Amino acid sequence: MMRKKLLSLLMIWTLMMIMLVPAFSSCSAETLGYGIVNNTDVALRKTPGGQKLIRLPKDTCVWIRDEKTDSKGSLWYEVNLGYLDGGSYRARSGWMKAEFIDAGDTLWHDIRSVKAGQYGMMALRNNGTVECVCDMNSRELRGWAAGLRDIRQVSLSWLGWGFYALSGSGTFSDPDGNTEKDIRLACEYGYPYLITKDNRLLTGEITGFTWIWPRDASSEELSRVTAMVNTDYRLILLADDGRVYAACSANDDGLYPEPDWENWTDVASIDAGISTFSGDRPYQYTFAAVRKDGTVLAAPDQLSDMLSPWWNIKKICIGYQWILGLKEDGTVLILAPGGTKTPDVSGWNGITDIGNGGDYIVGVKTDGTLVFAGEHSFSD
Repeated sequence: MMRKKLLSLLMIWTLMMIMLVPAFSSCSAETLGYGIVNNTDVALRKTPGGQKLIRLPKDTCVWIRDEKTDSKGSLWYEVNLGYLDGGSYRARSGWMKAEFIDAGDTLWHDIRSVKAGQYGMMALRNNGTVECVCDMNSRELRGWAAGLRDIRQVSLSWLGWGFYALSGSGTFSDPDGNTEKDIRLACEYGYPYLITKDNRLLTGEITGFTWIWPRDASSEELSRVTAMVNTDYRLILLADDGRVYAACSANDDGLYPEPDWENWTDVASIDAGISTFSGDRPYQYTFAAVRKDGTVLAAPDQLSDMLSPWWNIKKICIGYQWILGLKEDGTVLILAPGGTKTPDVSGWNGITDIGNGGDYIVGVKTDGTLVFAGEHSFSD
């Protein structure tokens, strides 16, 4: 009798494991995120092994949504991608054989930090090299990134159309091959903001640049700036003593919630962007900062109230759907000001950096690999 009971329990356990395999496969695919086509002229198909939709060249960037094993034992990925067709931008989805896509720790390894945008992402490796992806320009961008060395900071515009890197030798580079020497800090949105080694603030072709707080920063004050964040018409500088400087261009449309910059002190990290809120003004410019004691500052007031329970925070990352908070213990918090469904990050731990791409999020793990959540659509 006992033997029969043990056999029955064993059969039940085996059936449960078989039933759970697809669920585990789906979860593993979710964490793969961005991938790169590693072969030439690979077919995107309607179903695994089915009708050909289009053919993709090598270095095409895809977003992996799901995975499936066919009857022959071949692994397939369901992917989203964005591409140019006769001068028009298009987004497609379909299935590709997994063997033709570099993804997971095959592609994302030894990573120190990330910058995520709506149409692309940059990853800085511990050895100072850079890996970057972007929907329809990945071939050119990866070729540019392959030549970068001694990089200590990377940046990109939120839409992912501008990728920039700052080298340890003080040379600012962009994907068009332009370089400027003697640059200490760089940040870009359409046009670059630069701080030179002799601590001059350069604002590219943006005109009507006006300081909001505290005043026109002196050369000595700019020498203490260690980070830069910008949006459409606003530039935020963070100094090593925790002070924040803010400036805007003449094109500022007046929709920014003006924080009480004077009281934004002892700041360790800062971010800014456009977020989705419920109510009469669904899209609002947002600012958030983490103080050195792990508490949070934010604007507008609606966001400040939402983030007031957050504590022991290391970094905040703003996106148009979600606000991310990286805690000191390596876990991640996520908030949707507009009430949209949030990706599940409850199982994330050992995270050292985060990026917010709008409809996807990415975390850097202690082992230098990446974890993704969300479902990137490449939609415009």
